[in-house]
Amino acid sequence: MKIAMLCHSSLGGSGAVAAALSKELVARGHEVHIVSDHVPFSLRNELVGPIDRVVETAASAYEQSVSGISKLERFLAKTGRVVVRPVLGLIESFWPKSRLHFHQVEKIDYPLFAGQLLTLTAASALVHLLNREKIDVIHAHYAIPFGLSALLARTHRPKTPIVLTVHGTDIAVLGRNASVEPMVVSALRGADKVTAVSAALAADAAMVGGIPLPEVIGNFVDLETFQPLTREQRILKRRTFARPEEELLVHASNFREVKRPIDLVSIFESIRLTRSARLLLVGDGPLIPQLKQMVRDRGLQPYVQFLGPVQNIERVLQVADVFLLPSESESFGLAAAESLACGTPVVASRVGGIPEMVGEQFADFLYEVGDTSTAASIAVSLLSLSDDEREVLRAKCRAHAERTLSPKRPIDQYLAAYASVIK
Repeated sequence: MKIAMLCHSSLGGSGAVAAALSKELVARGHEVHIVSDHVPFSLRNELVGPIDRVVETAASAYEQSVSGISKLERFLAKTGRVVVRPVLGLIESFWPKSRLHFHQVEKIDYPLFAGQLLTLTAASALVHLLNREKIDVIHAHYAIPFGLSALLARTHRPKTPIVLTVHGTDIAVLGRNASVEPMVVSALRGADKVTAVSAALAADAAMVGGIPLPEVIGNFVDLETFQPLTREQRILKRRTFARPEEELLVHASNFREVKRPIDLVSIFESIRLTRSARLLLVGDGPLIPQLKQMVRDRGLQPYVQFLGPVQNIERVLQVADVFLLPSESESFGLAAAESLACGTPVVASRVGGIPEMVGEQFADFLYEVGDTSTAASIAVSLLSLSDDEREVLRAKCRAHAERTLSPKRPIDQYLAAYASVIK
C-alpha cells in the first residue's frame, strides 16, 4: 500500500505521531510519502542520515543542524528543490530503496501575501505527488491545514480516499473559532473517514462537524526507545542535569497558551519551598521569552534550564523524577505517555484525553486546570517517596505503558481504516 502522510514537522504530538506511524507502516512493508514543510523532527535520523541524506535547501540544512554536507551538495541545494545526495543513486544500485520518502512543501515568497499559505502549498505538493505516484490513500493529520489541503488536492485525483486524524487543537480551538469553524467542518465532512486520538476528542469532533462519532485510535509509544533505565544508570546519567540530592522535574511542549506553561513556574516555585529541585523545559514556542522573564523575576534562574528542541527526548524523560503537564486542553498527552513508558510518573491537569491515557491507576496524580497548589502538593508527595517506593511506582508506570501504549493495535486499526476507504 502507498500512503501519502500530511503532517506538521515540529516537535509537537501530531507530527511525532505521524512520524512514528510512518516508521511502523514501513516496517510492515508499506510505502509512505511524507508531505511537510521540513523533514519531521523525529524522522531526521531516518531521512537525514549517512545514506538517505536529504538536503532541502542550504538554509534548512543549516536550521536542522545537518552535518557533513559537501560543497557540491550545498551548491545543488541552492536550486531550492529537494536534493538527494549524488552518491545515493550509485548506492541504490546495490542497496534496497527506502520505503520512506519525503516531499517538501515549498514556500511562496511574494510580497502580496502577508503569511505563508500552507493549506495551498501543501495541496500543491500533494498534487505533484499524486501525479507521480499511484497513492492508495491520503492520511491527513489535523483538520486545518492538512485536511483542507487533502480535499483541494483531491480535485485533481477524485478517486483517492482521505483519512483524517484530528489531534486536539484543530477541534478544541479552531473548531470553536468563528473565523475558521466552517473550514474545520468542511474538512471533517469531506474526509472519507475521520479518526480521533481519544474518546473525548471524538465526541468534540462529532459535535463540531455534525458527523458520526469518529473512530478512536489512540496514540502509541515506541516502547523500545522509551524504556526505563536501571537505578544505577539513572543515577549516573542524571548528573548532567542535577546534583544527586536534587529532584528533577520535566515538562515538554510547544509552549503555547493552551499548554499553560506559566503555571509551571508557580508549581515549581511551590515545590522548592520544601524540596531541593530543578526544572527542565524541553521544546520551543511563543511563550518561551515570557517564561524566561518570569524565571528571572522570581530568582529561579539557577534552577530552571531551557533545553530547546531535543532530538532524543527519552534521555531526559528517563532521568526525571516527575513529568508536569498543566495544559488546559489536551487530546492525549503524548509526552506524558512517553514519560510513563520511561517509568516516570506524570502530574497533569484533568482535561481531555489525559484521564483516558493515564487510566484509573494514576487518576490521583491529576488535578483541576489552574490549581497549581494542588499540582505542587501531588508532586511533593511523589518526591517524598522512599527510593524503594519510587522504584515500585516506576515499574507500575512502565507496566501501564506496555499494557495500553503498544503500537500494535493502533497500527492494525489504521491499516483497517485505510482498507475500508480504499474499498
